[in-house]
Amino acid sequence: MRFFLMMLLILPVIEIWLLIVIGDEIGVLPTIAWLILAAIIGINLIRYLGVATMFSVNQQLRRGEVPAQAVVGGMMMGVAGVLLIIPGFVSDCIAVLLLIPPLRRGLLNRWLRNMRVKTARYQGNVYDVEAETPPPTEPEKIGRTLEGEFRRDDKR
Repeated sequence: MRFFLMMLLILPVIEIWLLIVIGDEIGVLPTIAWLILAAIIGINLIRYLGVATMFSVNQQLRRGEVPAQAVVGGMMMGVAGVLLIIPGFVSDCIAVLLLIPPLRRGLLNRWLRNMRVKTARYQGNVYDVEAETPPPTEPEKIGRTLEGEFRRDDKR
């Protein structure tokens, strides 16, 4: 957690410093063009990957497989797309690394190895019962309704 917070504080400073240094070396317009192009690529990547991941998950579910790798792989590529949208060269480099399939699979396998599956155990009797449904509520009526019997007293 500390590492994440430190990176959250240090990364913007590094990004701004690199933008200044690279902008000084190659010029302002090529730097701005690079950032705009990276953002466009990131937006299109996220749009394409959302559909591709859903399609892959759907196919794996139809085969009866657990789509954990497809979901996490799609998530990692989505993070790469977001990193491309964020202006900066460090985030673009991290995004490109996440888009390399062997590196992404290695990170995915390492993450899944370190992940612990928690299960719950239950001991006891389970009875087959139906739950009672609450009675339907009627919409509130306007005014006040009194229940009773009616009798006419006049002699007509």
